[in-house]
Parts: sequence; structure tokens; C-alpha cells
Amino acid sequence: MKWLLSLVTLGMFGLIISIVLFWGLSFFVDGFDIDGVVPAVLGGLILTIGSSLASGLVK
Repeated sequence: MKWLLSLVTLGMFGLIISIVLFWGLSFFVDGFDIDGVVPAVLGGLILTIGSSLASGLVK
């Protein structure tokens, strides 16, 4: 049960980092615009899921 809590908290932390990176990237890259919180959350979610799937395929 302890591993489940660790997995959920690390997953949420990774999601938050992805959201912040998407939002920050929109300030530095011309032509890459994030128009609000919802697109940043969706982009972060897609990035987190893709990263998790790729990590699972490598192992």
C-alpha cells in the first residue's frame, strides 16, 4: 500500500512539473502559445502519460 501512495504522489509531482514547463516554454519559444490553464493541464497530462508509457516499454 505504501508503494501506491508513493506512485500517486510522484505522478502528481511529475504532472505539476510538466504543466509548469509547458507554461514557461510558451514565454521563451515564439509560435508556441498556451492560452490558459486548461491547455497547459492537458499538455502536461499528455506528456506525463506518454512518458509513463515510454518508460514502461523500455523496461
